[in-house]
Amino acid sequence: ILSFYLLWSFGLMAQTGLSREEIAMQKAETRVENYRLKLVELKRQIDSADSLYVAGEVLEESSKLQKMEARDEIKAIEKKYKTESKVIKKRVGSKDRGVASDAKAELKGLTTKYKVDLKEAQNKLKAGEKGVTSSGRMIEKADKKLDLLAGKLKTAENAYIEADKALNEKKGIKK
Repeated sequence: ILSFYLLWSFGLMAQTGLSREEIAMQKAETRVENYRLKLVELKRQIDSADSLYVAGEVLEESSKLQKMEARDEIKAIEKKYKTESKVIKKRVGSKDRGVASDAKAELKGLTTKYKVDLKEAQNKLKAGEKGVTSSGRMIEKADKKLDLLAGKLKTAENAYIEADKALNEKKGIKK
């Protein structure tokens, strides 16, 4: 294996006409560039995770607001139904059959409208709860990704510094 490597390296030098020092310099420069590109990619991924985190926070805020508004709407619908039905229920108990049957029909219509309005408000509440859950997952995912990428970034930065230092030593530059 050693003899193969020696023949290969001599063949490489013969083909390119470069000395060992020049080949080593090119390899060091390539290595530094590869680490730089890796750092750029990691920083892009960190930016992506940051934006996921921010989007999760925005979704959480809007979902909480939506839930609060839906709860208020449910309370208002229930209060309105209770108030309006109370008056109609008194007329249902009337001794006049015409008034009682009209009141029953009116109560039935009011109850139907109440159920429809209540269902819409409950659906808004469910959508808000779903948004809060989704935002929690987004934030958790972003946190995990940021933790993982922070470790990778530190390792890549150290590798880049070491490769740059090695290149500068080969060039004879001291920092």
